[in-house]
Amino acid sequence: MNKKYAEAMQLEVERQAFLDNLDARLQDMQKYEKETKELSLALPDKFMQSNLWVNIENMASSAGVVVDTIEEAKKVTKSAAAVDNAKANVNIKAEAAIGNATDLKLESWDTKIALKGNYSQIRTFVKNLEDSLLLSDLRDISIEQSPLVDKDQPSDVLTASMVIRTYVQP
Repeated sequence: MNKKYAEAMQLEVERQAFLDNLDARLQDMQKYEKETKELSLALPDKFMQSNLWVNIENMASSAGVVVDTIEEAKKVTKSAAAVDNAKANVNIKAEAAIGNATDLKLESWDTKIALKGNYSQIRTFVKNLEDSLLLSDLRDISIEQSPLVDKDQPSDVLTASMVIRTYVQP
């Protein structure tokens, strides 16, 4: 009976080791799944304008600015990208985000937006854009004083117009 008991104990030890190994593998897979999701947010495999608009709205909301307008995104042509020398800028940013970017083929999309808020809020929006997982460049920005609502009351509301370039890996 001692021999059967010893075999049963050995089997239990092996079963527990197997379950521990299985748990470790599952945790590794969950970590990989999270990293894959973050990478797909940074550099999606296709352009989804609605996702971009939601991201912009979320960043604006957290910054306290109001999105006045968002124009439909326009795909950047190869000649425009060459003029902008965009590939060099993208490769630097992409290399930091995903490693070696020498063979990275990207599509670029420009979206024009206009925001209203005070200087601090607009600055926070730009910081949110910079810190987001989305691989993007702020291509152009202009800030101007919004028209006065009341002539006797100065306003600190500014209007910021900007072009945001986002990238996808086709």
